[in-house]
Amino acid sequence: MKNAIKILALSLVLVMVVATLVSCGIPNGKYILEDSDGAAYLEIKGKEITSTITYGDRSMSTTFTYEIDGDKIILTNSDGDTQELDYERDGKTITIGDAKYTKE
Repeated sequence: MKNAIKILALSLVLVMVVATLVSCGIPNGKYILEDSDGAAYLEIKGKEITSTITYGDRSMSTTFTYEIDGDKIILTNSDGDTQELDYERDGKTITIGDAKYTKE
């Protein structure tokens, strides 16, 4: 049960990070969450972001479409739920909310 809660908490962080990746489009590729040792990352393909968290031998992924509106990223999941987060891109680093990702 504790592992499930940790995975859920990490996935929420990833959702926030994903939302930040969408200013004028994010270059395709894999973005690793800072200080996660590769356990949390985003994969960008076109207008889709897949957020993945691994914990031991388990992983959890969620896919969103995104739209960038100035310094905000709007993420939409498959149920149509949306989330708006702060977004910034600086070279190979993107920041969504408080989470920083670096392109691999």
